[in-house]
Amino acid sequence: MTAIWNALGMDDRPDASRFVREATWFAGETRRLGRDAVAGLVDPRTWRALGWMLLTLTTRLILLTVTVALIVPSLALCLVGIGIPLTVEAHWVVRGEVGLERKLVAMVGSPVPGRPRSTGSLLSRFSNRDRWREVVFALTAWLLTAIGLTVALLGWGVPLYLLSVPLWGWAVESLSWPESIAMAVAGALLLLAAPVPTRWVAEALVRHTEVSVGPDRLAQMAEQVREVSENRAEILEAVRSERKRIERNLHDGVQQRLVALGIDLGIARTKVDEDPAEAIRLLDEAVSKTQTSIAELRTIGRGLQPAVLGDRGLDAALSSVVAMSAVPVRLECDLEIEPPAEIAETAYFAVSEAITNIMKHSRARTASVSVLGDRTALRVEVHDDGEGGATDSPTGHGPGGLNGTAARIRATGGTFAVTSPRGGPTTVTAMLPYPVEP
Repeated sequence: MTAIWNALGMDDRPDASRFVREATWFAGETRRLGRDAVAGLVDPRTWRALGWMLLTLTTRLILLTVTVALIVPSLALCLVGIGIPLTVEAHWVVRGEVGLERKLVAMVGSPVPGRPRSTGSLLSRFSNRDRWREVVFALTAWLLTAIGLTVALLGWGVPLYLLSVPLWGWAVESLSWPESIAMAVAGALLLLAAPVPTRWVAEALVRHTEVSVGPDRLAQMAEQVREVSENRAEILEAVRSERKRIERNLHDGVQQRLVALGIDLGIARTKVDEDPAEAIRLLDEAVSKTQTSIAELRTIGRGLQPAVLGDRGLDAALSSVVAMSAVPVRLECDLEIEPPAEIAETAYFAVSEAITNIMKHSRARTASVSVLGDRTALRVEVHDDGEGGATDSPTGHGPGGLNGTAARIRATGGTFAVTSPRGGPTTVTAMLPYPVEP
């Protein structure tokens, strides 16, 4: 026995604990595969995929018929000069049918958005590539769907055929009972795997629909690059304006008070002996100027990273912002998880800027801040009952105000909106996405 184990490259004696661990792992994997296979049979997505293919084969055959009946005669009439406008008009019907196909994809996923409608002269609309992509899709999609549906149905039909062999195989093909049982077992195993090709085929057909009549990926990337460039310019302008604001406030406010404070303390020191009452009055003024300077420094520092945000989270940081507001503000902060640092910082600055604008410009009596977050996005809404008229345009509260806030939010991939009619109320809404991996 020792020679056998040595020949196999193992120790002199088998490791019983290792054998138990491997057997346990194998049994666990077998049970998991079995559960996954059974789950695939009862998973509604599998049957939705099969039903979607059956439905789209019908609708795409209708689409083929409509396209051939309308587009082909219109193209033939191009020889006599009236085919171009007829083709353009006929394409509106084809486009509507293709739009239905994009919406039906919702049965197995998300609806496929369409491409922008072509405009311009009649000839440019006739030669538009997106129109002819939809025509090609209408002429070929039915064939791909038929092939995919055939593959999916074979994935179900063959196992069901093998499972039924014990019922009739002995009479028709003279199969022995063990052969019939073996074929039935093979059919049961294949039936457990049948959902896999069904889903693969459905995913391939969805992908074909997205590529053929979905959004132009290159155009989307070009648009994203353009938006990133614009956001970069807006953020740089916002940073420059914020730096100027801090420099101006330090120079015109805090610096002047600190200079006056030094003068008062110097005068008070000279009057301690000869006029103690005047010295005490100057010291009281110095204390008041010190407190005012501290308050101004806190206001200026509102645009900087607060320590409480990193130490105690977004809820505590927003509570400190609301507590310093001269306008009563009701805060609601409901977070399923703590958002990423970049998102939390952006939300903090958005709320801080909105509260500052409320105090400076809105003449509001009350305000509210609502921050709701789940595992995918953070929604921030600031509402006040002021006189309205706020805007995030560069001519609104300046590039360092709501315009800078909007640029900062868009740079994170979020959206920003201001609803502020004359007379009020004002609602500032921001949506900040942050998908978290499970």
